Amino acid sequence: MRSPSLAILLLLGSSAAFAQNNDRELVAVIGGPALKGGIVSALSWDGGTLIIQTAAMDATGALKAGYFQSAGRGMEVVPLASAPAAVDRYWKMKSSRTSPTGLGQITSKKDAKMPVYGVGSLERRVREAAETGGTDQTSELRLRSLVIHTRGGDVDPYDGEVWS
Repeated sequence: MRSPSLAILLLLGSSAAFAQNNDRELVAVIGGPALKGGIVSALSWDGGTLIIQTAAMDATGALKAGYFQSAGRGMEVVPLASAPAAVDRYWKMKSSRTSPTGLGQITSKKDAKMPVYGVGSLERRVREAAETGGTDQTSELRLRSLVIHTRGGDVDPYDGEVWS
């Protein structure tokens, strides 16, 4: 049985050629054993080198990141012991709530309310809310007055998930 692999393609070409013919160049191949049952979670660059970040569960059930760099044309990727310094700097900048361009600070707001399905006593509304799972929660991220992300549910957006 063949193990699954992921090929990452880079589209290249001039604007005139791009409209007529898409050129593709294989830049990296990562196979099933290297992924350890996980996924490719991010792509970034360290200078001219493609860095592939993976995420897989370790023996304890915790998510563990893995890093690989492209080795050359059509070749398997090379595992790295840790993230290169350029990739670490990129993720720290991406997850910062302060804009590096001076646009401002990203702020978060969380709100919760009980769903109301009809008019009735407070006891009835509380009972209906409890029967349907409690409160409706909403998380919101803003840059000044601009809402950049809104999410309902119990999971708050994490730093770097929705902005860079």
